[in-house]
Amino acid sequence: MIIVGYGLAGKTLARILHASNIAYRIIEQNPLLYDEAQARNEPVLFGDATRGSILERLAVNRAKLV
Repeated sequence: MIIVGYGLAGKTLARILHASNIAYRIIEQNPLLYDEAQARNEPVLFGDATRGSILERLAVNRAKLV
């Protein structure tokens, strides 16, 4: 699963997925939110989710849900 953005909804979803032992990655382009996710040891990648190269790096074609 790929979470686009680590705002309120992204944080909530990450918490639920983590508690449910469901693998996920987060993509975030806001440096402050990216740093916050890293500080919480979240699997986060810095970048713009509208860029093809970022989506390829996340293997979006194999994701069950974005």
